[in-house]
Amino acid sequence: MLGSDPRLKDNIHGIVVFKNKAGETTIAVAQNDAQRVLIIGLDGSVKQQLDAPKGGEFKFDEANA
Repeated sequence: MLGSDPRLKDNIHGIVVFKNKAGETTIAVAQNDAQRVLIIGLDGSVKQQLDAPKGGEFKFDEANA
């Protein structure tokens, strides 16, 4: 198991390992049930949480729908 953050206990649907522009290797995991993507460092720390849009974020009706 990687890391101890409680969010990592949720169901993980997909995993992508990538290297960012600074050359740091990170992991992105998709959690469909929680409707988010977590960006995780190799040490298991959650660096960022990307939540699913709720609608209303954009000045474009079709995108908000």
